Amino acid sequence: RSIFTSIVREVLLALGGYESKEVDGQVMAAFHGPRQAVEWALALQCALLQAPWPDQLAELNSTSTKTANTQQSAGNTAASNIINASGTGGGSSTAWDPSSCAGGNASDFYHPAEVFKGVRARIGIWSGPMDRVLPHGKSGRADYLGPPANRAARMMGAAQGGQVLVEEGIM
Repeated sequence: RSIFTSIVREVLLALGGYESKEVDGQVMAAFHGPRQAVEWALALQCALLQAPWPDQLAELNSTSTKTANTQQSAGNTAASNIINASGTGGGSSTAWDPSSCAGGNASDFYHPAEVFKGVRARIGIWSGPMDRVLPHGKSGRADYLGPPANRAARMMGAAQGGQVLVEEGIM
């Protein structure tokens, strides 16, 4: 498994998300409500900052470390969304520590010294009832179908690496 997929699954498990399916690093997930989806999105971004990415990634512009004062935009090497998540990266899993995101100081969570490091996630969140829930053909897990899934995928597609885009009605 890739580092990215391992982190997505670890944070999903910690925050009560449901992984519907995973195909080539792209994950479809569902939550009890939009608040849990937003919490997961922020925790995922934080966990990706903590990941033990291979040193070779630091040499690439799209995955190199960016600090808060660089004003450079991040590249897009990973994608994630509450209905679909995808990413690239290899290696072993990581132990995510949710308490280290804020470093003991709430302002550190909102103003970290490193804003990007390694693979970044693009996240789109949309809420609403699904038209159908069917068993996935290969895994047998619930596969969610309907406009919210499609809209979340479009939101993800519009996001830049490291961004979380949320349906206006959620905020």
